[in-house]
Amino acid sequence: MSTLSAPLRPTEPTPGCLETSELPGTLLLKQLATYILSLIVILVCFLFLFYRLGDRDLWSSHEARAAQDAQSVLNGQWLVPQLFDGRFELQKPPLYYWWVASWCRLTGRPVDALAVRLPAALSALIIIATLIVLGYLFYNLLAGVLAAATLFLMPHFVWLARVGRVDLPLTACLTVAFAAWLVRSHLGNSRCQYLSFLLALLSLAAGVLIKGPIAVVLFSLAILSNKFCEKMFFGNACHTRQLSAHLYLSPLTVMTTVFITAPVLVWYVAANEATGGEWVREFLYRHNLARGLGTDPRLDRHSHWLGPAFYVVRLPLDIGPIILLAIWLAIKGYHRLRGDRILIFSANWFLTCLAFFSCMRYKRADYLLPAYPALALFIGFGLAQHVRELTKSARRWWYVAYTLAVALSLISWLAYINWVLPTVDELRQQRDFADLVRTHHGPGEPVYMFGTEAHLLSYHLGPPIQRTFDPGVVASWLAERNPLYIVVARKSFPQLQELAQPNLVWAVIASNECSQPPWWYRWWNQEQDDALFLVRASRVIN
Repeated sequence: MSTLSAPLRPTEPTPGCLETSELPGTLLLKQLATYILSLIVILVCFLFLFYRLGDRDLWSSHEARAAQDAQSVLNGQWLVPQLFDGRFELQKPPLYYWWVASWCRLTGRPVDALAVRLPAALSALIIIATLIVLGYLFYNLLAGVLAAATLFLMPHFVWLARVGRVDLPLTACLTVAFAAWLVRSHLGNSRCQYLSFLLALLSLAAGVLIKGPIAVVLFSLAILSNKFCEKMFFGNACHTRQLSAHLYLSPLTVMTTVFITAPVLVWYVAANEATGGEWVREFLYRHNLARGLGTDPRLDRHSHWLGPAFYVVRLPLDIGPIILLAIWLAIKGYHRLRGDRILIFSANWFLTCLAFFSCMRYKRADYLLPAYPALALFIGFGLAQHVRELTKSARRWWYVAYTLAVALSLISWLAYINWVLPTVDELRQQRDFADLVRTHHGPGEPVYMFGTEAHLLSYHLGPPIQRTFDPGVVASWLAERNPLYIVVARKSFPQLQELAQPNLVWAVIASNECSQPPWWYRWWNQEQDDALFLVRASRVIN
């Protein structure tokens, strides 16, 4: 038993349960088996997360955009990455793209699907390892293994672990920060307290450079609300003086805070200067404040009619039936919940994230991902305590059922990866259309685009790209080139046809649209991008 975890573990089973004393040799074998089980879980997670990770194209949300940004970092644009059309990346801070570019630089690989998804997969491994460590420190290794395995019963978590988005790295940063805070809060050793404080601070700084101030906001709200919950359940006062002591304020921690936060603030200032003030206006104001409060006029489909109930309705779909187990554990173990600070903290962490994002106007299912490790902690630790009170045979049935559920989940995902995704990838890939577009442009000539972002097509085309949403700019292109080949979204093509220019003829050369997609693909891809046309504009000379 760890000296750290000794005072934090639950009490031994009550005399009412059929538990017999075991010999030291038997206990040693059980501990060894648990260690081996933990290593097996981490190994299986590693193999699964990286299995065929780079096989499909970058058609998931933001992946192709991240690939362009990482390529610009490799080309020397490291301060504020750029897209292939020359626009600054103003939607996210650059740490994710630095991570991808560093991997490509170290390995000599190009920016491909594997490189773009690598940070997400590694972040999932970090979260899994953190939950196992927390289980060992506060309960036992088996509780940590149960918590880590719970994540693989959440379909949304498993999918985003294989997608190049910043949400899972942000979740990893917050998970490590919360874990460090828990260790610091329950540890008397001053050196370990400082190291935990340092780890939490580094994790939050990384989160700010991955997705912005939301990392600090979520962490602060969860910690403060947990202090009030502890006061309610345990009668702990929450005065300013005690809170300052809890934060472990000292000259060393103040200096550490300055040294870690200063580079982050310097980058934000430098990025704002490099973009002429656009970084503050576009990222900090529009993508954070305006969208959250609903003052952004471009909320589009992410302003949901469900309102605050959006995430509550989505949870059973994104997390799966495991949400029923969480509710059952909360009801059945309410007496245990009131006396367990870790279970209270995990529940508070989850509910804080749920309440915060439910109050925001701009909603996406991916935003709630930082709450998933908290729910996994609650289920894993709560289940570990529940089975301790059962007979050996009942306990064995619980373990077998949970193992079969996780195994069934992994087998289903392997079937999906091997048989469904290749078919979807063949329908959504843009390599063939990009090759066709390039045949109408000479080496080094820009590809013209109108009315579409088309990040995946842009990634396969490569720079230079000239993009506009203004028909007047297209008119200036027409004055310079005859004929002009331009990629245009189907919904934007009528705007080009309305250009009043004499003897101008428009002809559709090709399209990336699948002629007859299967019915299941149309249902699966309900939010598919608008079809793209390669059109030729030419003037007929009489």
